[in-house]
Amino acid sequence: MRWFWVTLVVMATGGCGEAKHAPTQARLQTQKSALSNPGDPTGDGLYQANDIICVAKAVVQLDLTGTPCANNPTAADVNCDGEVKSNDIILVARQVLGLPLGAALDGDGNGVCDACEPCEGAFIDGRL
Repeated sequence: MRWFWVTLVVMATGGCGEAKHAPTQARLQTQKSALSNPGDPTGDGLYQANDIICVAKAVVQLDLTGTPCANNPTAADVNCDGEVKSNDIILVARQVLGLPLGAALDGDGNGVCDACEPCEGAFIDGRL
């Protein structure tokens, strides 16, 4: 039941253009950083088991300094909600297995949570 609730929260807060949930500077930075490969904290361009381990370590707030997990730590926030939580572990596991993220999180089916994609007009000349 908890997973269902988390999904609804992400759906409710993930949309662009909602005046009530205008993107903050921190959210836009998370979106820009994670765009390369949300769910790939090792930054190797692949979804592998070590990415699941890195996200799990980030969830329990272990020190990632000097580990491959420190290469792209913002990518541990797979759904770009600004927090690394247990649902991010599930999402990266789905990516490793090649499973879709689901229409609720990835409406356009491109393998990236819609909340991670920048809102139109959010970037000007590659800057926030």
